[in-house]
Amino acid sequence: MKMNPCMLISILALLVLRAASECVTHKDCRSAQSLCFDGYCLLATAVPGKCTTSADCRTQLSVMQNAGRGCRNNICYEIITNKLCTGHVSCDDAQVCIRNHCVPSVATSAKCHVGALCAAGQRCLGGICYEPLEPSRVLETDNSPVQSFY
Repeated sequence: MKMNPCMLISILALLVLRAASECVTHKDCRSAQSLCFDGYCLLATAVPGKCTTSADCRTQLSVMQNAGRGCRNNICYEIITNKLCTGHVSCDDAQVCIRNHCVPSVATSAKCHVGALCAAGQRCLGGICYEPLEPSRVLETDNSPVQSFY
C-alpha cells in the first residue's frame, strides 16, 4: 500500500508535536497533584502511605488500582477516576482508559478510523482522536473545580 506524502508528513508532524509535550517522570508535570503515565500528566489524589518509589504505594488492592498509583515528593498518589477500566470501551464516551483508570479526554486535531492513527493513550470516537485532558489544560481553560470533570 502506497502512502500519500501529505498524509505521511501529517503523521510525522503529529508525532513530533506530541513528543515535545510528553512527560517522562511525575516531576515533569506542572501540577503537584498529578502523575505522569503514558506521556500524559493526569490528575491524582493523595492516598495513605509514604514512599520513596512508586512500588511503595502499591497495596493489596486490585492490580487495576495499583496501576494508577505513583510516588511523588514522598507522597503516594492515585489517578483520580470515577471508574476503573480494562480498555477505552470500558469508559464513558468523554473518557480514555489510562493505567486502568477512566480519565476525562479532549478532542485532538487528528482524524482516525476505528483507532487507526491515534497515538498511545488516545481513543478514536466519531473519526477524531481523543487524548487525556491534562491538568495544565484544565487550569488554563476552566476556572471550575477539578472534581467537576469526574
